[in-house]
Amino acid sequence: MFRFLFLILFIIPVFAYKIKPGSITVSGISSGAHFASQLHLSYSDKIDGVALIAGGPFYCSYLNITKALYNCMEGLGAIDTNDLINYAYYLSITNNISPIDNLSDDKIFILAGKNDKTVVPKITKSNTDFYQGLNIPKDNIKIVDSLNIGHAFPTEKYGNTCDTPGSSPFMSACHYDGAGNILNFFYQLKYQKVNQIEKNLVQVSQQPYSSISLLLSSASIAENAYLYVPENCKKGNQCKLHISFHGCEMSQSSIGNAYIKNSGFNEWAEANDIIILYPQTIKNYMLGNPHGCWDWWGYTGYNFATKSGIQIILIKKLIEKISDPSFMVK
Repeated sequence: MFRFLFLILFIIPVFAYKIKPGSITVSGISSGAHFASQLHLSYSDKIDGVALIAGGPFYCSYLNITKALYNCMEGLGAIDTNDLINYAYYLSITNNISPIDNLSDDKIFILAGKNDKTVVPKITKSNTDFYQGLNIPKDNIKIVDSLNIGHAFPTEKYGNTCDTPGSSPFMSACHYDGAGNILNFFYQLKYQKVNQIEKNLVQVSQQPYSSISLLLSSASIAENAYLYVPENCKKGNQCKLHISFHGCEMSQSSIGNAYIKNSGFNEWAEANDIIILYPQTIKNYMLGNPHGCWDWWGYTGYNFATKSGIQIILIKKLIEKISDPSFMVK
């Protein structure tokens, strides 16, 4: 009984923090990278930067699982980034994503592992052509392609050996602080990282409404996300917000808190007043999502990469839930 009460105390149904306007950024690895790009383009009026680790360009699956597996991962077929750029402009003109002009001052961080056999490096690096085609200046795009890392998120010391091609928990010790480099690229960090504080990691409901649990399940979304809230942010100070999307087989239901606690984001966040949000998926065999991936090929519907995609709607509502007064605008 006491354990149950303890868990209830650390689940936040609704709580609003003061988020600095123009400070919201996103990152993701693998399917999380695809989803981060989709969320970024859908709401580029609210999101100012994206970091993509081991994931291909926006909409490269063309709503086709075969293309997703072979073209967007193994690189067996050509990816026409010009076609994807044109499609992004079409979605923008039809108001399915935010106006492309919002991207002009955004920052793009791209990491392609030299030993990645799951999403080969040339696929991840094609994000450069895609974003340059959307008129983002070259100086706003940083690409890291020198690490001998497999299909994994790079850390300084945690995880598999750096050159492991791809194995749970899909984090590799490469003597490279992936989280620190990402956050510094976005925010120009002022302070060195400190130890994370365990009680500052809490759960927050991913349900925008109390009666929507069936919708969450049908969208392959878990009941709760995880939120790291630094001490200063808890006290009411204005803070930045970074959203980190896990990859396939990396959700809390698959690897516990390994990514949430060991990616390295929390330590930098505590020192620099950055709230870190870790949304979570669940596996759904009925949807054809047995690995708990974020939707980047259309298992939730044809509109998966747009403002009307159910996962994007739910994440937007989650951000609104933790933001004061709402989802902040540039």
